[in-house]
Amino acid sequence: AEMVYAREDAPPHLQAAAERHDRANGIRRIGRYVSADMLPSARKHTAVAGATGDGKTTTMNSLLVADIATGAQCVVCSTHFTYFHPEDQTIDLRPLRDRFQVAFTGPAIRAMLDAACKLKDARMDLYRAGKPVGHDVCLYFGEWDTSIQRLLGEWASERLQELLDEGRKTNVWVSFVEVHGAQVKRFGGDSAVRAAFRTRLTGNVDATSWRAFVGSDTPRQAVPQGQWMTDRGAVLVTPPTAEQIAMIAAADLPRH
Repeated sequence: AEMVYAREDAPPHLQAAAERHDRANGIRRIGRYVSADMLPSARKHTAVAGATGDGKTTTMNSLLVADIATGAQCVVCSTHFTYFHPEDQTIDLRPLRDRFQVAFTGPAIRAMLDAACKLKDARMDLYRAGKPVGHDVCLYFGEWDTSIQRLLGEWASERLQELLDEGRKTNVWVSFVEVHGAQVKRFGGDSAVRAAFRTRLTGNVDATSWRAFVGSDTPRQAVPQGQWMTDRGAVLVTPPTAEQIAMIAAADLPRH
């Protein structure tokens, strides 16, 4: 896919050189501007895994901002979510507060999951009729095993599985963020993880999780924060700048 960049502060010849470097090395950049294969409908369901402090939240928030910029309807379900924290979160999401929804508590997360499944069911009727199913809806789940599963039990897991199974037909996309071992265990091993998530982003993980997310053909390696690997090659997750976030906040985007 042709890639578009926001590098207004760099001279044109350096911008061109950077783009040639990325194309030659198979690197796609995610931030305010995304390559076509990392838009929600192309990225599809996304799993983000890594060790504590490895940048999972930064990656999720970068995806969130990029998805908002495409006009997607975005919902974050996480008891630990914050719009900004000076010590733990480098991306200030406060200017985008009215551009996406957040469910912090067990009842709110339950209501969001229920609403997403009902929307998916309604859209399945359109899908079966061969009609457009509507705009992208992107759901981001954090700390599933340690908070959401504990609060809502197996009911939540059943709703999650529904979205993973039929969301790809109805433009309802899941981004699942969790420590590495928990994801492989939850979804039943390598093949199940690959079947559930077309895009798998991983940082510093054990050999089992690396094999599940990236594959055995790529040797396991230590990956610095922000540089992730998938079975489709390297992806550099570029956090959006404050200026880019301000531009998105001021843009005339759909309000779902």
